[in-house]
Amino acid sequence: MPAIILVALAISIPLSAQTITTFDAPDAGTGPLQGTYATNIAPSGPIIGFSRDANDVRHGFVRSQDGSFIIYDVPGAGTAAGQGTRAYGINPSGTIT
Repeated sequence: MPAIILVALAISIPLSAQTITTFDAPDAGTGPLQGTYATNIAPSGPIIGFSRDANDVRHGFVRSQDGSFIIYDVPGAGTAAGQGTRAYGINPSGTIT
């Protein structure tokens, strides 16, 4: 019975209300396991995550609602392949973990 209710609710949502936005962080690599990884979105709209560049180094980012990026590296996070900065969480006040 719960599955039927979920299907009915899903059918009632207009498809035109769905929007998918794709983006790539600046300087994100294009090789295997490289690229942009969005990990969370704040209630106010900014998206956080990390990118892996062509050297396999990770860099944290914040993508604002207007599409602009802030790329950052935590001091001491490392700059060799497999090292760098990753962001996974953001709270309502904008603190990133």
